[in-house]
Amino acid sequence: MHPMVVKRHFHDLMQRYGDIIVVDLTDQHGNESLLNLAFATEIEKLPDICLIDFHQRCGNRNFENLKLVYDEIADDFEKQGY
Repeated sequence: MHPMVVKRHFHDLMQRYGDIIVVDLTDQHGNESLLNLAFATEIEKLPDICLIDFHQRCGNRNFENLKLVYDEIADDFEKQGY
């Protein structure tokens, strides 16, 4: 992943939509592990992006944690009109 491409992409999204919440659905293991690491590394460099790692929060079928994730981002959702 090229850092400038990621930065430009999310800058464009923020110009169009405002604050951004990213839910990373890539797996930290197996075939997606390199993509997951590269993506998270670049997103962490962008201070205005909220990154939620789905598998870290809800892995091993801990889907009850979805409520905790929602509670964490509920205010942002409301600000965005959802």
